[in-house]
Amino acid sequence: MKLGGLMDYSYNKIRLTSFAIIIFFIDQFSKLIALHFLEFDKEFKVNSLVSLHRIFNQNTFLLNQTLPISIYLYKILWVFIACIMLIGIFWVTNQKA
Repeated sequence: MKLGGLMDYSYNKIRLTSFAIIIFFIDQFSKLIALHFLEFDKEFKVNSLVSLHRIFNQNTFLLNQTLPISIYLYKILWVFIACIMLIGIFWVTNQKA
């Protein structure tokens, strides 16, 4: 059954938002599993094409050893940046074509 006009647009927004939320939770869950069950610098082979490694990025953006920034301030900053990005995404998707 084909929805018309505004309902079709709303359905696509809900579907894309749901897909993004599912991908986000899969990503966060896989990180949680890696932190709790993988040993550092050890390889876990899923199959012949996929293997998992637990590594950490030492020089990520705004977390360089030369910056006088605490890890808590760093996390708060990234939550703030993520909120701004979400507001921007919702603003753009709610613009009328």
